[in-house]
Amino acid sequence: MKFPFGGKKTHRHIGDAHRATADWALAAAAYRRHLDENPYEHAIWVQLGHAEKEQGNFAGAEAAYGRAVEIATHDPDPRLHLAHLLKTQARFDDAAEAFLSLYQIDPSRDNLAELNRMISLRRRRYERVAAAGAVLFSMQDIFNMFAVHTTATGIQRVQVGVALAAMDDPSFDAHFIINGEYQNEVPTFLRLEDSDLRDIIAYASGKVIDHDVLKRMLTVARFRAVPITFGAGTTVVILGAFWGIGNGIDQYLYPRRQGARIIPFIHDIIPITHPQYCDANLTNFFWRGLAELLHAADYALTNSDFTQLELKRFVAEQGSRQIPMQTVPLAHSMGRKDGSDTVWPRALAKLKGRRYVAYVSTIEGRKNHFFVVQAWQKMIALGIDVPDLVFVGREGWKVEQLMMLLAQTNNLDGRIHMVHGLSDAELNGVYADAMFTLFTSVVEGWGLPVGESLAHGVPCVVTKTASLPEVGGNFADYIELDDQESAILVLRKLIEDGPYREARRRNIRENFVPRTWDDVGRDFVAKLRGILATALPPRVLPPVTLPEGTVFRPGEITERVEPLPGYLANPLGLALIESFYEPEPWGAWMRGATGQFVFLTQAEAGTEIVVFVSMRAAPWAIGAHCALKLNGQGKHLGMVLTPGPNFARLKGRVDRNGSCTISFHYDGGVREPADMEPDKRRFALGLNAIGYAWSDDTVARSELREEFVFS
Repeated sequence: MKFPFGGKKTHRHIGDAHRATADWALAAAAYRRHLDENPYEHAIWVQLGHAEKEQGNFAGAEAAYGRAVEIATHDPDPRLHLAHLLKTQARFDDAAEAFLSLYQIDPSRDNLAELNRMISLRRRRYERVAAAGAVLFSMQDIFNMFAVHTTATGIQRVQVGVALAAMDDPSFDAHFIINGEYQNEVPTFLRLEDSDLRDIIAYASGKVIDHDVLKRMLTVARFRAVPITFGAGTTVVILGAFWGIGNGIDQYLYPRRQGARIIPFIHDIIPITHPQYCDANLTNFFWRGLAELLHAADYALTNSDFTQLELKRFVAEQGSRQIPMQTVPLAHSMGRKDGSDTVWPRALAKLKGRRYVAYVSTIEGRKNHFFVVQAWQKMIALGIDVPDLVFVGREGWKVEQLMMLLAQTNNLDGRIHMVHGLSDAELNGVYADAMFTLFTSVVEGWGLPVGESLAHGVPCVVTKTASLPEVGGNFADYIELDDQESAILVLRKLIEDGPYREARRRNIRENFVPRTWDDVGRDFVAKLRGILATALPPRVLPPVTLPEGTVFRPGEITERVEPLPGYLANPLGLALIESFYEPEPWGAWMRGATGQFVFLTQAEAGTEIVVFVSMRAAPWAIGAHCALKLNGQGKHLGMVLTPGPNFARLKGRVDRNGSCTISFHYDGGVREPADMEPDKRRFALGLNAIGYAWSDDTVARSELREEFVFS
């Protein structure tokens, strides 16, 4: 026998020679002899696994591959062979875990494809149905945030605190969900493993955070999550940004119609009350999302009494229905720990040991950093030895004036330092050495940085507005934004009067009792229990009303910064959610080849009406056939789609309870997105406008027709 490596015969060489002739039993025996003397050569454990597999000894192969994985923890090759071995035995649960382990080391497209196949097979077997009484907390907002950033904002900290408290309560049937893929154009949900969510929270709260590691943890948690369905008797709690993509009522409308209760946690309504400080797109999404959410919700929780009062006032002004609300005040601390993990930020190395005042907040117009910089300028002009300023937060919007001032003054000759993306431990370090902190916001829903400062024993200068006195109580030093001279006096006292500053610190240290996230979580769960114990079943969710003679153009609701009059009481966008995609300025594409637009009229059942519909065809739909029907009555109105607006006129009778259903059926091909394409929409036909008039009102019919044709 010739040996491929030449030289002295070894058991490894003998095994390789037998492998070359497919003599697997002898190869395995030789490899075992070699491993007796060299037990840490993972490549030979892999070869032993191959030899055992070829003999049909799958248990022996699995043991050999497993040993190779233990030795070479960062080599993907043993994991790949182990995963495929498990897959060939149809052990899909084990194969899924093996491919998941492989993907964490080698996130290649091929490994991702295999992982998706295994996860899909496993999920079909482990789908869960939430029992009546279950409470499902949406964690989608956390996943959205951590996919882009390593640190959480105030909203995500709320979700973390409540989630951990709910997990720690064994009597609470809590589930933590994220969005799954759409199936037949219906949203689905995945239930996270509690341990995976805990691991993500713990890692994101650590001293040093590697974003790639955090994103892999999100991927692992998503893959391990199993499908869950829920309906009558269950409750969905939306803790995060209800106006965000994937976290609005459009995601939860189907289970709501099945009898699930929706309870949002409202953090503020600032995009409505103070739109000048917000991005126009955010403001539009916000008022639409709030209107549609409140139409479906029967209860709401708010983060402050101020937010609750503002929300009730807005609802009353808009003529919408009031729903019961309770306040769950937020915490004063940024995490569940006591702040003992402290690291000085590397980004502020040159500042170590110098005097400074900190402002912890997103840098945006509403937070009014400009006011602070101007105050510092005036104090410098007065000859005051001011400390440096540290702005901790990402740059947001409406800060052009601030950035111009900083550029013109070279950051006040180097006195202003801007950092973001600090870990909790680094933020603790900033608080620990600050003389005092600032929070000069124009309006807030809560004001977490005020509480964080006090929880660290650091005095805070705060604007006396909105919810901020609820947070700071008697422990903060207050200023008025319209009186900068008085504000400078407050700032000078804390800068120049050491005994006063120390007295304020001592008062905080001896008398301030910070509200922790454990407190918030327990309070939230207790109030949620109270609501559920006395709550009536959710009301049947009625369709929205389309007034006679009114033309609803979906595109119009996408372009307004201020709320559309009457939209809060009657959010017509809800009629689109189940059959249409998010509206665009021209209208809305229908999901797939069939859909419905359902609305209420103000007419009695049996009243004859004429409905006008304007549709748009995608380029690939031109020449195809489309059919429409009103309340399933009579024959479909058929038409061939053209490049221009496609008009349809339907006549029929109002159904019971005054409802009308327009059915759309398209006979051609829809857009089919590629596997890796971000835009997953399947569409061909879009809705431009819809309206109706009574059949016997010839004037109204004529006016409606003209509006469709000429506008």
